[in-house]
Amino acid sequence: MEFIPIMLNVSSRDLVVIGGGTAALKKIENMKPKFQKVTVISEEFDSEFESADIRKVKMRLTDPEQLSGFVNKDSIVVIATDDRNMNREIRDYCSRKGLLFNSVDEADSPFIFPATFSSGGVTLSVSTDGRSPSLARFIRDRLKEQTVRYSLCLPVIQRLRKDVNFGSSKEKARFFSLLLNDEIFWKLVSDRKDEKAYKYGMDKSTSKLAK
Repeated sequence: MEFIPIMLNVSSRDLVVIGGGTAALKKIENMKPKFQKVTVISEEFDSEFESADIRKVKMRLTDPEQLSGFVNKDSIVVIATDDRNMNREIRDYCSRKGLLFNSVDEADSPFIFPATFSSGGVTLSVSTDGRSPSLARFIRDRLKEQTVRYSLCLPVIQRLRKDVNFGSSKEKARFFSLLLNDEIFWKLVSDRKDEKAYKYGMDKSTSKLAK
């Protein structure tokens, strides 16, 4: 299978998780903040689900068609039951219906979840194309500290991106590449002096740095 990294806008989508065990709960914990509506369907739920602020539907699935009242074309389905045969039937159902789904026990889904970490609007995403989730998590955890540091500059860079003016996108890209390698800029950002960092960037945009 071949995958490409992609950021999906889920603001108008709902999340439907099938399964009430640990695997299901982990997916929900990672994704719940991104979705306005989360529904979990399972015959039984682990005790950790008791405090989860989500819609829980207690139902024994014997036929994937039972899902018809809970999913639609905008649903993202996560299949995480302990029954591999039922998981396969649900995958087939989702494929027939054209639903976007992920199955935790197989890598043949239309999409897979990378190991992610977010800080201040910057998201770190690491994937091994489904071959070793443990390695992906290992790499993510080693890069968390750097991600937090780099995210500090995002508000400043966002303002500069809007306000600096260059003749071409190539010149603009070169300016930001140089600025992000500028020690003085990073010192201002690290000291949380955003206004000074912004002014420094604007000054540099008209200096030899941007020429």
